[in-house]
Amino acid sequence: MKKISAIRNIPYLTIILLTLICIMLLSSKNMIMSQASYPEATIVSSAYAVVEGSDSDKEEITFPHTFKHLSPRTHVTVTTHINLNKDDPIYIKTVYSPAKVYLDDELIYEFGRTENYPSYMKDPATEGYLIGTDGHSGDTELRIEYLSPVTRSSLTVYSPIYGAYKSLFFTLLKLNKWSFFIALLELAAGVLFIFISLMLLYYDKEVCKMIFHFGFFSLMAGMWSIGECNYTGVIVKNPTLLYLCAFIGLFSQMIPLLYFCRLAVGFKNDKPIIVIAKLLTVLDLVACVLQLSGTVALSQSMYVFHVILPLILCFLTAYIILEAVRSQNSRAKRLMVPVFILALASCAEIINYHLKFVASLSLLYQIGTLLFIIIMGIVMGLNISDMLSIKRENERLIFDMNLLEHSLLEQKKYNSLITTNEQLFKKQRHDLRHQLVAIKGLANTENKQLNEYLDSLIHSIPSAPASYCENRVVNSILSDRKSVV
Repeated sequence: MKKISAIRNIPYLTIILLTLICIMLLSSKNMIMSQASYPEATIVSSAYAVVEGSDSDKEEITFPHTFKHLSPRTHVTVTTHINLNKDDPIYIKTVYSPAKVYLDDELIYEFGRTENYPSYMKDPATEGYLIGTDGHSGDTELRIEYLSPVTRSSLTVYSPIYGAYKSLFFTLLKLNKWSFFIALLELAAGVLFIFISLMLLYYDKEVCKMIFHFGFFSLMAGMWSIGECNYTGVIVKNPTLLYLCAFIGLFSQMIPLLYFCRLAVGFKNDKPIIVIAKLLTVLDLVACVLQLSGTVALSQSMYVFHVILPLILCFLTAYIILEAVRSQNSRAKRLMVPVFILALASCAEIINYHLKFVASLSLLYQIGTLLFIIIMGIVMGLNISDMLSIKRENERLIFDMNLLEHSLLEQKKYNSLITTNEQLFKKQRHDLRHQLVAIKGLANTENKQLNEYLDSLIHSIPSAPASYCENRVVNSILSDRKSVV
């Protein structure tokens, strides 16, 4: 009972722990920001751009800006003037495009050199880097020469940011704070739930599987979020690793979610869920093989998954609602709202990716995922409680059935013993009666008292009860009714 009680309380304790982690992370962020006495870094808002092969010599742009309908490896030059203090670094972000950075015509950094990324990638991964300015100060010309990607027909350029090192650090944290801290929470939740599932491996395998799939979903969502976050690129100096984390996390997170919902809801017909999960696994493997072979980049396969994943979430939401209405499944009713929130956030993220009404392209889905994890932690606690109650009831019924079977077996043994004894007593009565009759025949008939005594002994021997059928209970009842009549 203590083990079952501990299992039932684990999801609630997990939610409390995640809440404490969230409070600690936000508190530490606020403390860091409040202790920073450095001025904010300068974000460049506009520049002049020249596109190779364009009719216009120079055009003024505002950041971020997307150049469309470009041939692969088209030269795009962006120029602006910045007012540097001595030793101020510059933060520059590139997206799938090689680039050279110049200060007053002096090359200070080169993005996306061929030797810096794997041969199976046609374009370098998204990279954000703090570039040293080699003593440049005052009014300085910043020129960035981009080469457009091979895997897409557009090039997006982002604002350069410059200032003191710590100013850049805090400015980037301020710009990406929600995306970064939500990613950390998702990763923490994933690791925590997987650890809990391993703890429960020897207690209840079904509960263990459900929590493991939920934790794996949180981990995949966290991998995607951490790979997408610009602030992570400043900390982790491996753009290719972040690229793989982002896309593998994005493509794979629906698989554990489908298996989790299958176990958490308990569908009467779970074949559609299993089929979709297996098909999605195959698609993920195909996308990885195409990337490793250098045929189709993950950034290109993303557009296919941008259609597939929201459709899967919408189908999953509808299927759960159908299960709740048709089967009156209480567990399905609990999952309707969180899965609907996740589906809505997924659709909003896809719309935002194309329309860009929120600066952080992945923030809406990250918020939806975090809400889903928090709500599902509570719902999972209720579902586990229900499952454990049903399990306890089943165990009680099994115990009662085993006890009843044991009682029936003992009753059969008892009835068999009584029958054996009755047969023995019947034989003994028969033998005794014959022996007394024989003694009476051998005795002197003139001995009246002896004859009377033998007659009384013979008549005192009870006769065997009548047997009407093989059932002793029925025989007893019929014999009793006969004696009354």
